[in-house]
Order: sequence, then C-alpha cells, then structure tokens
Amino acid sequence: MQAFLDKIAQTIFSQHARESLREQCVILPSRRATFFFKRALANCSDTPFIAPYVFSIDDFVCELAGLQIADNVNLLFELFEIYSEIDPKLQFNEFIRWGGTVLKDFDLIDQYLVSDPHALFRFMGEAEALSRWQPDSEKPLEKTENTTQYFLFYAQLAQAYDRFQQKLSEKNLAYRGMAYRRLAEGFEELVFGDYPFDHFYFVGLNALSKSEENIIKTLVKAKRGSCFWDTDDWFMRSDHQAGSILRRYQRSGAFGEWNPSEHVLQTDEKSILVLESGFESLQAKIGGALLDKQQTVFVVPDENLIPPLLSTLGGEDLDFNITMGLGLKQSKIWQLVSSVFALHQEGLDRVTNKLRFHYRTLNKLLNDPIVRIYEQSVYPLEQPFQRLAKDILEYNLVYLESREILDKVQQDPLFKLILEDWQAQSTRAVQSFQKLIRILESTVLVDLDSMEREFFMLLVSVCNRLEDEVALHKKLSIGDLLSLFQELGKSERVPFTGEPIADLQIMSLLETRCLDFEHVVLFSFNEGVIPSSQKNSSLIPYDACKAFGIPVFSDQDAIMSYHFFRLMMRAKKVEIIYVNSGSAGLGGGKEASRFVLQLEHELVPQNPRIDFKKNVANWPKPEISEANSDIEISKNEQIIQSAIRFLTKGISASALNTYYLCSLRFYYSKILGLSDFEEVEEVFGNDVFGNWIHFSIEEIAETILIPAGVLHEGTKAKVLNAIPKVLDRQFAQNFKGYQVDRGINLIYRQMAEKLLVDFYSQCVFQEGEKRVLASEFYLETPVVFQEKTYKLKGTIDSIELHDNLLMLIDFKTGKVEAPKLNLGRKQEFSEAFVQSGKDKFRQLLVYKYLIHRQSKELLEVLPEGQIPGQVSSGMYSFRDIKTGLIEQNNNVSPEDEMTLFEESLQQFISELLDPKIPFTQTEELKNCDFCSFKTICNR
Repeated sequence: MQAFLDKIAQTIFSQHARESLREQCVILPSRRATFFFKRALANCSDTPFIAPYVFSIDDFVCELAGLQIADNVNLLFELFEIYSEIDPKLQFNEFIRWGGTVLKDFDLIDQYLVSDPHALFRFMGEAEALSRWQPDSEKPLEKTENTTQYFLFYAQLAQAYDRFQQKLSEKNLAYRGMAYRRLAEGFEELVFGDYPFDHFYFVGLNALSKSEENIIKTLVKAKRGSCFWDTDDWFMRSDHQAGSILRRYQRSGAFGEWNPSEHVLQTDEKSILVLESGFESLQAKIGGALLDKQQTVFVVPDENLIPPLLSTLGGEDLDFNITMGLGLKQSKIWQLVSSVFALHQEGLDRVTNKLRFHYRTLNKLLNDPIVRIYEQSVYPLEQPFQRLAKDILEYNLVYLESREILDKVQQDPLFKLILEDWQAQSTRAVQSFQKLIRILESTVLVDLDSMEREFFMLLVSVCNRLEDEVALHKKLSIGDLLSLFQELGKSERVPFTGEPIADLQIMSLLETRCLDFEHVVLFSFNEGVIPSSQKNSSLIPYDACKAFGIPVFSDQDAIMSYHFFRLMMRAKKVEIIYVNSGSAGLGGGKEASRFVLQLEHELVPQNPRIDFKKNVANWPKPEISEANSDIEISKNEQIIQSAIRFLTKGISASALNTYYLCSLRFYYSKILGLSDFEEVEEVFGNDVFGNWIHFSIEEIAETILIPAGVLHEGTKAKVLNAIPKVLDRQFAQNFKGYQVDRGINLIYRQMAEKLLVDFYSQCVFQEGEKRVLASEFYLETPVVFQEKTYKLKGTIDSIELHDNLLMLIDFKTGKVEAPKLNLGRKQEFSEAFVQSGKDKFRQLLVYKYLIHRQSKELLEVLPEGQIPGQVSSGMYSFRDIKTGLIEQNNNVSPEDEMTLFEESLQQFISELLDPKIPFTQTEELKNCDFCSFKTICNR
C-alpha cells in the first residue's frame, strides 16, 4: 500500500511545472515528517529539480513571524525579572516551582488567541475565590498573609503577561505561543505582501490551535492554501473519538476542499497481537524477539525504556534510528554532579554552622560509577576511596568533616574540589564544578562509552550556561543554582545519531505523525499511559478553558486516539505490549489501554481480515525450588572437618543457643561463617545500646568497685558521680560515629544514665556485705570427646561475693523471665538443655561449668584466704531494674548439675559430628522472625 506522504508528494509534484515547484511551500507536523516528504518527493522524478520550501509547522511560524524562539531557561529568567519588579521579595527558589506552569499557560493563551487575556486572569482569580468560599460555614475565611499573597498572585498575572510580552518584543524574542499569535493576527497583511511563496500546502495536520486555524483559513480563503488530511472512513463516518476534531473541520468548510478519506481500517488484512508483560523491563526482551525484516517502528512513551531496548538490540545485526534523544538526567555524569549538590545541600550542620558530610551521601559519591573509574585510573593499587567506604562501615562513622575525608583519600584533588566550601555563593559553586569537570575530562573521559562521552560534553555546555546565568543574576543562592541545574537537566538532551531511513525506527507516538510503517510495536500501552492519565499542570480551571476556547483534557484524549488509529491504517503487523504489574513507567495501571478494547470490540468485528489475538508474554525462567520446601544440609567430610575446627576454637553459650534455635542457622553462621550485611547505623540498635551499658559497667567495676573491696556508701557516691563521665568516655572510645547530642540518640543517652543510676542505687548498693571480684572475666576449659580435645569458652559479665555466696552475673538489656533460667516442673535436664527457648538457662550453666572446671583461675580474684561456701548464678534485666537479680535455681545438687551439663555438652558434640544427622530448618516459625537467613529459607 502506498504511504500517505508518497501519495501527497506525487499529488503536489503533478500539480506544478518543475520550474514552479520552488515557489511552493509545504508545511508538515514535524521535522521528521519533512525528511520523509522530501525523500518521497525526490522519488517522483528521475531528473533533478529544485524542491519547494518544506517546513515543520513550528519552523514555518518562526520563519514568517521573524522572531527568535527563546529557550525555556532564558524565558524563565526573563519572567522572573518581571515578577521581581512586581514583587521584590520573591525568591528564585520559590518562583521556579510555579514559573514553568505560568509559561505554559501564557503559551496556551496565545496559541488559542484568547481575545481578552485580562478577563481570563480575572476569571481564574474569581474561580479560586469561589472554590474557597464556604457559605454554610459559621466561621468566615480568615484573611492571613498567605491567603492575601495567594490571591495577589492571580491579580498579578495580567500585569506579568503584559510586561513579559513587551520585554520579549524589545529583544526580538518570543515563546512559541507568542510567535504563533503574532503571525496569526498579522497574517492577512503578510500573505498579500511581497513574499516568495506562491501556494501553501498543509499536510497531515490534526488538532490545530486557534492561531494555526486562523493562518490556514486565511490562506485557503485567499486561494493560496490547500490541506491534505490523513483520515479513514472508519472514524470519519462515525462518532468515534479519533475523528471528532477532523469531522468538525470538515463540517466547517473553512479548510477548502476535503481530500477523500482512505477505506483501509475496515478492509485491509492485518495481524494484531496484544501481549501482556509481567513487568516493565521484560518489554525490551519481548521487543527484541518481535523484530523481523519488515520496516518496523518501536513506539515508546517513556525515554527510560530506551536504554534496556538498546541493550537488547546490541547483539542484533541491524540499523536503527532513534528520534527521541535521551535527557541529560539519564547519564552517569549527571548523577555525579547531583550527588555533589546533595552532599553540600545536606552537609551544613545547622547547630555548628559547619560542613559535616553524612555517610549516606558520601557513600553514594564514593561508589559513583564515574568516581570509581577515576579511582581506578589515578590509584590503581591503593584505592583510597574504597578504604574510606570500609572505614565508614567499620567505625560506624555517621558524619565526617572535610579534613577527615581528605586525610583518608590522600588529599585527592578531585575530592578537594568536591568538598570545597562554597560559602553559600553560587559563583564559587559553578567555578568548582568547572574545575571538577576539567579534572574528569583529563582522567576518565577516554574510559567512558560513546554515549557517556556525548553526555559529558553536553554537561560542559550546561556548566558554561550556568556560569553565564550566574554572572547575569548574581543574587542566585545555592538552592536557586540547584533549581536551575535541575531545569537544564530536563531540557537538555543528547540526540541520537542513526540512519534516518533505517528499517527500525524508535520514536514516541507523537513523532509518528504522517509516517507509515508495515510493522508497528507499541510499548507500555497501558491505560493511564496512552492516553495519559496525568493532566498537564495548569492554573487555568476547566470552566475557564471551556469559556475561552482552550482545549481541555478530553481533547488530548481525542488527539492521542487519532494518532493511534492513523498509525494502524497502513500497518500490516501490529504488536501491542502492556504491563500488568501496575508499574508501566508513566503512572499507568494494570489494564491495557482503552484503544485496545476499541480495536477488539469496535474495529475487529467490522473487518474480518484482521487476525486479532491476545496472549501473555512468557519468558523462560530458571527453575527454582518451591517457596516452602524443606532445606536439609547433609554432612560430608568437608563439613565434618569444618565442625571440628569450630569445636577446637571453642564452644560458646551463643553457639549452643544458635544450634538449638535452628541447626541450619548454626550451619550458615558457625560452619560457613556467613554474617549479616553490615551497614552504618545512625540510631542505636539494641545491640549497640547494650554494649554501651556493658562497657560502662565494666569501667566502673575496674576503676571503682573492685579496688574498693567491700562496697559502702562512699563507694556509691563515687559511682553515681562517675556515671555521666564514664558513659561519655565509653561512647567516645567505642561509638564515635554516632551523634549523641541530638535527636533520638540524645534520649538514649539520658535513658542510659538513668538506667545506670537506678541499677547501682536499687541493686548493687543494698543490705549485706557485697564485693565485686571481676568484670568481663574470660574463661575456657578443655572438653574431651572420643579421645579428642575441644574447648568450651565464655566471658562472665561480673563475678561478685554476696556475703559468702559466689555470684556469677550476666547483664541483659532485654526482658528476663525466671522460667527461662530454670528447669520447668517435672522437666528432665536433657529435655530443657535442647529446648530452643532455654537460651538463658544454658548460658548460666556454661558460666557455672567454667568456674567448676577452672577454680584455680577463680582463686586469683578471691580475697586472700576466703573460699566461698556456694556458687550461684543469675541475671539482671535493665528493662525491669526493680525486679533485681533473678537467680537460677534448678533444685539439683551442684555436683549433679555439672554432671548433667557435661553429659548434655557431650551429646551436642556427638550430634554435631554425626554424619547421619543433617542440619535442618527449625519447625518453630517464630524463631525465624529475626533470622538473617530467612530469605534463603524462603520463610
């Protein structure tokens, strides 16, 4: 079938002698369409000829209006200067939030030739007032400074609009709508003046603005303009939304003779396949699989889909062309500059007013791809940046100052620039970025791929632009500079280079205007994406749009409907992919677009030659085990040897508890040596808080309680006075990465002091003779099993004499319940020992057994000549200080208790080394709640 542009090119070529073609003017919707039209026109003749003028509609208007269209950033600054004159208090950072919306609305007002913009602005202000009016409310609307400013904003729109137009005119600049209005309102004089065009052909246009309508109608009326519409009977001779705008144009008769519509949607043979994709990124793989040797277009609504598509097509031996381009925000170099901005934005300590850099933003910078390339290039062996990242983790460094960072990265010149204090001056910031880019240009540019090099050079031009704007607007703050940088990131794009006539074209739906393809693949074709559910941001309310002739949201739906069904007209093979996960990139839902339903239920029944199918896109997946299948690790010789090495290093109470909690967890942590992923913590966890308490108690014991001998009131006074200093000293020594002077950690600091004061007042200094003999007392003892010697080890938090009773004490910051420390009623010792919930029971028994086997070690800390009458053990809970010491009492003689413990320990070793007993998952699912390995088990 003949393409639309081929047909129109032949028509225009046949209507003019060759020498008069140069005097004609052809206007198309886009620059892409102008290329294909010129190509089609060239095919009309075997001999050379001078072609007519061919413009996109935007270029045509700019050419005839004689105005230069300013870029968006320039327009924003021009508008900001106008508003600054109206309101001198206005800050750029505030303006940038709504300045772009005002620009868009001014553009709409002019494109649609609103006859009285001031009346529209009054309407907008009154509409806002009405929306806030509550006639049933007894309380009148308060007149505050905010509400006054809010309504003043609407009152200032008319003033800003007039001044903005005047200022741009003086500089011979315009925004798009202003140029359209200027041409449309003065077009009649221009047409009949001395201008080189004989006739104007408007080809493939659809939804025209009022200014475009005015230009075309004027030319048609003067017999100097003709229109060629790309339409089909199916939507022109029905009430279908795709033809609603064009039917109105046809009925008006103001656009001249109407060229006949095609009759292909209801008659031509087509295959249409609708594919449901499970997730967004799978679409790229599907698209690659759908490629064939036909002329194909990939229609993508979101530029974020282009990188995975390029990755999929990388192995294909084919030419392709991308018309969309990629925004600067897609690049690695943009992410680096954004990270530097974030480092400085978050780096100012509002308490000290100094720069201190947070570990998260610093880590992001240290692991930035460009910084990693730089590090590998400049420091191939030392890698100081990665060492700094490890130090941040190892020492839990939450905030770091510039001096600390530079010392750790060898005074690196790149980091000197990154950490340089901008002193809240945008000029210093821009200069710093310029130097930073020069360093990167000399070190990493050669190692970047071709696309990233293009992005890099684009960033150079953006920084030059920033430098120019900062020089013009010296009052810009760092926040203003960041806002400007973000705006440039949106508008600046790297155009893709490729073969314009390649068999595969990748473009947006809007770019397909006037173009025809045999094979069409549409991506992310979800309801809410096409047509879009996201309304264009505008200050103009719906009623005002209707009253003043500005298009509303439903008009945009009609435009998208036309583009879609026009693309279907001459296509032979169509694949439509939608995502069913509700994450279709641009705010789409899980359903296919309504246009798919219209194809299926309206068009397909009227065309029996359409082969319409729907399917789910399945992609081969690796086989995985069922989510809840049991995991069992059999013991081979290698695992047995690892278990022997573990036993030789020493069995601890925590290892016993892990085994009886879950033997599979024991295998992962003790045999394989796997551990949790470490990360920096800003807020104390239970483990950190508990360690702080333990370290402080140890220092107080070593420096005050043990030297004091028998405790008395004077000792108590010393302890209570020392608590704040000891807490701060232990914090500085062990937890300097945390910030304890603010936020929730400050509350933890106060809580730690109160806990220690309560502990010593209510528990330690009580009636009776009491001595603290040792703190954090480490013991180990040999354990013989089948003629091999292993080891049991443990550290007792505190060893004390309570009168003549030797007390082995453990401190817990969590909850302690007496039943967890002791045998249950009628419970056998061996049964209790293997019970998962008896962790505290086992721990205290380990302490007793170590003392029992290593009594000589104990003699070193006992007062000379004093032998305790009995040994006991217990725990303090800092969650409930009032409970005091909770002692273990198993109602078993000390000799029997130690014998039973030894038998249970031998049974543990026997089971651990038995190749017939595998490591298995626990059957008690509550034990999995806080397990580091539950994702492996799929629990």
